[in-house]
Amino acid sequence: VLLTSGFTDTAATKSTPLQFKANLMSKPYTLADLAQRIRAMLEGAGQKGKRRRRERRRQSPNYSYGWSDSMGIGLEAMDEDHKALLDAIGRSQLLIESGTLDEYRDLLNEMKKYIRPHFSREEALMVAIDYPGRENHAEVHRMFSRQVELMSRQLEGGELISAELLNFLLDWWTEHIQTMDRAYTTYCEGKEAVIEAALLELADGANQ
Repeated sequence: VLLTSGFTDTAATKSTPLQFKANLMSKPYTLADLAQRIRAMLEGAGQKGKRRRRERRRQSPNYSYGWSDSMGIGLEAMDEDHKALLDAIGRSQLLIESGTLDEYRDLLNEMKKYIRPHFSREEALMVAIDYPGRENHAEVHRMFSRQVELMSRQLEGGELISAELLNFLLDWWTEHIQTMDRAYTTYCEGKEAVIEAALLELADGANQ
């Protein structure tokens, strides 16, 4: 089931089942976004979906979730972080049928290392541009971090289904990066110097 809401950030709570969090689209979205999500869900269901994934891997060593310029939000520092997430999505796709416990553990550990600096940079940027939605955005970051920690515990307890990991990462990609992250880009116009200074200050602080 694919759910949609204009209040995605508050609709999911700690007690919400993982499958609902993974299949919750926030409004507004384009027809192309909706079509992509439906296709991903259909291809992930049943033996037919498994055969398609095997066929894709035989045809090309590349992930089906490749980066394109249209995915960027126009901020190089943020887009580089987003490319790293997309790479993780692609590798989780390849792990669905034959991934080992260690491979999934490595992927989730990589996600943890990815999100800490990325969220710090993004939140520093939003403070610098005085983005009015930064508190709500930061709360979504915290929710994502909690979900990754939960998945780590589920993995160790043998409860994590590989397809759920892929759906969760796809949800984050399509919903957060392509909607919430795009929302603050309009506030960045004409503030390039302020943004660069904020990111440099954050980097200097991390290196001290």
